[in-house]
Amino acid sequence: MDIGCGMGFFSIGMAKLVGDKGKVFSVDLQSKMLEVTEKRARRAGVAEQIFLQRCDPDTLGINEKVDFILTFWMVHEVRDQTDFFS
Repeated sequence: MDIGCGMGFFSIGMAKLVGDKGKVFSVDLQSKMLEVTEKRARRAGVAEQIFLQRCDPDTLGINEKVDFILTFWMVHEVRDQTDFFS
């Protein structure tokens, strides 16, 4: 899972790592960022591995278990970091 995926830079790399059998949840508050991620993922040939999720400020909206979570470049924007990491 790539929380705060922005334009999908890390999501695309993660999708290449997990291959055809894996999946990456790309989560962002901004619909525009998810649209850009989708466009870039299609060009990179990994759109089938990436699942886009627009979240709310206080919930991700994903209840599936994941093996890895990346939160790069976004934690400083979280209101309650302790709650976020728990």
